[in-house]
Amino acid sequence: MEKEKSIMCILREMEIDDKKDFPISKRAYLLNLTSYRLKEKEPDKKWGIKSDRNSGIVTVTRVE
Repeated sequence: MEKEKSIMCILREMEIDDKKDFPISKRAYLLNLTSYRLKEKEPDKKWGIKSDRNSGIVTVTRVE
């Protein structure tokens, strides 16, 4: 059985313009990752986050 990838791993492997949906319960964690942890580890990459409360999802887009 294959182990599920961590959110950090998924974000790091995203190509420019890739989009990935996550449950809205992960919103604070995603904001922390993209604002602090990944900014240090991947300084050349940027991500955008859009929340949709009605659908209960957070969409992360790789910007650069």
